Amino acid sequence: MKGNSLKKLERFFLFFSSEDIYFIERFINDKKGTPESRIKYYFLVIGIAVLIFFICSTVSITFFILNILEGYLRILSIPIGVFIGLLLSNIYLFLLYTITPTLFNTVDKKKRKNTKLKDVKNTYQNTSIFSFSFLFRAIFIVFIALIIAQPLNVALFINMNIFHLGDKEITQIEYYKTESLIKSYLTVDSQYTESEKKIFNTLAIYNNYLNNQDANLYNEIKGKTIYDEITINKLNTFKNELQDLNSNFIKRKVYSLKTHHKLIEVNSFIEEITLNDQNFLAFLQENTNIKNIFFKNYIDNSIPLFIDKIKNHLDLKNILEKNNLYTLKIKYLLGNNFFAFILTVLVAITFCLPVFAKFLIRKKFNYYKFRGSFENSIINDIYIQHCQTYNQTLYDKVSESYNQVIHRLGNQLELIRPLNFKRYLELKNQITNDSVVPTIEKYQYWADPPFRTERKSEIFRNSQKDLIDKMYNQK
Repeated sequence: MKGNSLKKLERFFLFFSSEDIYFIERFINDKKGTPESRIKYYFLVIGIAVLIFFICSTVSITFFILNILEGYLRILSIPIGVFIGLLLSNIYLFLLYTITPTLFNTVDKKKRKNTKLKDVKNTYQNTSIFSFSFLFRAIFIVFIALIIAQPLNVALFINMNIFHLGDKEITQIEYYKTESLIKSYLTVDSQYTESEKKIFNTLAIYNNYLNNQDANLYNEIKGKTIYDEITINKLNTFKNELQDLNSNFIKRKVYSLKTHHKLIEVNSFIEEITLNDQNFLAFLQENTNIKNIFFKNYIDNSIPLFIDKIKNHLDLKNILEKNNLYTLKIKYLLGNNFFAFILTVLVAITFCLPVFAKFLIRKKFNYYKFRGSFENSIINDIYIQHCQTYNQTLYDKVSESYNQVIHRLGNQLELIRPLNFKRYLELKNQITNDSVVPTIEKYQYWADPPFRTERKSEIFRNSQKDLIDKMYNQK
């Protein structure tokens, strides 16, 4: 029972070896007990590598689609991943299949042009691993491996962060998001602060005419204006500090933890800015019924400004949260993470194993000679059967034509019969003798049909003069 299960598993792997399992099993059975039977393990390696290719492709594409789609659409990542995985696996199998050497005799085009040569077979076989066709396939497979490995890197070292191997890249991504927030805040808040100061300056003119209650309101507004100016300066300071930290972080002069703490501090300050704006907006909305016309004018102009400012901040945060920065993650992992590089190399080596395995099969075993001779015999048998069918079909057509001609001539002979019976009998006997259908065979122009790589030795091309003589000097 265990042996049968193992045999089925072997057949399953051999099925994905980019070769016909019938020929593999027949070759192994014929070479049983000899060193050539070890070829089975080469084909098993190829089959396992193809299955690994399919699994890696499916998982990688699934993770990639999962990061692109949102909500319930993420369910589609699985069927899409399986479909593209199957598609890539078929391309991969096709590339492996094309590494198979030529099994039949082919024609050398240069030799074929020379009519004096009898043998026009192509005797050149490129078995070097450094041939252009072989290197092209290997490079193309490595290219596919590089593409497939990247979603796996992102999933393992950033999304899952196994063994904290992606801490540095996660910190760099957080740095990028925080830096983008600071730059956007500096660009946008500078404009809002300038507008806020202009509105406040119209109120400051009447500072000396305010009572105690209005003076307290004025000081609250003034404090907010000063706070926003200080915020701009502090954001600039944070920006410079982060740039210094990041450059030293990349050079490994600063630990990831220090940068991480600074990012937490900056993000907390950004949250504080938003909270302060929201509180001040609530304060203004509470004082919309104030009777002082100067303050009412300030509040009416400031409320739309702060509503727009807060909305702008929230929109920016939502954009950064929705953007998973997928290409940036790949860039950081490939550029800085040693383990991501190792995983990429391992994927590329695994995908290239079948290529080198098939090359070794060509060099060490006679499998392709065995398969070639077997397929040659099959093709010859099919061609012989084709020629027999062709001859029979042609014979039937000629026989039918003969019968039609005899029938028409018979009708004409009946006209001669009452006039000259003797002549009638002579012509009838002559027609009967000439109506025997000759043996018909398909003429072969080549000595080795259907491969047509060897000319017949008796081939001779007549000149134009020979043709004219043959036509007009027939006896």
